[in-house]
Amino acid sequence: MARSDQKSIAERRRNILLDVCMNHEVSIASLAQKYNTSQMTIWRDLEDLSRNHYIQKTQTGKVKKTNTLSLDPNIYSRSQDHHAEKVAIALKAIDLINNNEIIGIDNSTTAMELARLFFTKESITVVSNNMLLMPILYGHTKLKFISAGGALKFSGYSTEGDIAINTIHQFNYDKVFFSCNAVDAKFGLSNTDEFETGTKQAFLRNALQKVLLCDHSKLGKKAVFRFCELKNVDILITDSEADEKQIRAIEENGVRVIVADEIKNETV
Repeated sequence: MARSDQKSIAERRRNILLDVCMNHEVSIASLAQKYNTSQMTIWRDLEDLSRNHYIQKTQTGKVKKTNTLSLDPNIYSRSQDHHAEKVAIALKAIDLINNNEIIGIDNSTTAMELARLFFTKESITVVSNNMLLMPILYGHTKLKFISAGGALKFSGYSTEGDIAINTIHQFNYDKVFFSCNAVDAKFGLSNTDEFETGTKQAFLRNALQKVLLCDHSKLGKKAVFRFCELKNVDILITDSEADEKQIRAIEENGVRVIVADEIKNETV
């Protein structure tokens, strides 16, 4: 198969995954019509996506996003807050990752949206304390996943504490993708949970490039525990609803700001 054909297939599958992420369910027939191809071709695309645990096929000729968060309604609810913005941010973030890189990812729900797109990359190594990435990445033949062991934080399904921190410290990361509860141009990055700040700092300490993933609702805010100054962040990816004054203030700290395009929830 020609390289251009492989690229077009990967791009279509990425777009199909986005369609599924942005809608409760999509039908095979409507996807075939949208991408001007046969239902059999769409079926092969869906077979690949379901094999990698990104989607679930139903009995009604439709597909839906795999729900890996059902074990905790609070996490599921948090993942749905500003969901369109998180998907848009993830689509910008995936373009920053090159094949064969070592990537660090924290326990944020935006990072989980990014992880769903890893199938577009080759031979990357992913280190994370996010336990919910396991079902997302299970069966992915083109990456190596390393889980940072430690004390399990049941309210967030992440590993924290000294063991997790020591594991994270063992790697040099090409890029680390992380989030926080609040970003303020003067106060920096802060969290409401002190227990999570140690692992975030461990990821950042050995990162060649630090990429902050935050939707607009977190900008201009302060939380209780500050764990990083803005000057130590290389890139912030946010969404199109972000306040321009906040963006300028963040850029004045030497941070490159990438604004993700708005994604409209179109019925497919």
